[in-house]
Amino acid sequence: MKITMNLPVEPAVFFKQLQLSALADIRTHTGREPLPGSLRGFSYAKKWPNGRQARLQITDMEPNKVYAYTLATPQDDFRVSYRLVPLASGKVGWNMKNP
Repeated sequence: MKITMNLPVEPAVFFKQLQLSALADIRTHTGREPLPGSLRGFSYAKKWPNGRQARLQITDMEPNKVYAYTLATPQDDFRVSYRLVPLASGKVGWNMKNP
């Protein structure tokens, strides 16, 4: 599945939100606070209130360009990639792919 959107924000603003979301999720599930520049390769266990568990690994993190991760559950494996494309307007085009 691929989703493409044009957003009325600059790439740096959208990327910062992705980064803050990842850091908050890591803090919630591990209690750790890694530096933003050290997120590529970071892996941690997630547990949802309904008891489901997964392992999330950040596979790519390139500021203002790419944020990608894998999420492995006992039932399925997901690969998600956010690719940011600067538009002529100075705003961002956003492609999310989950093959």
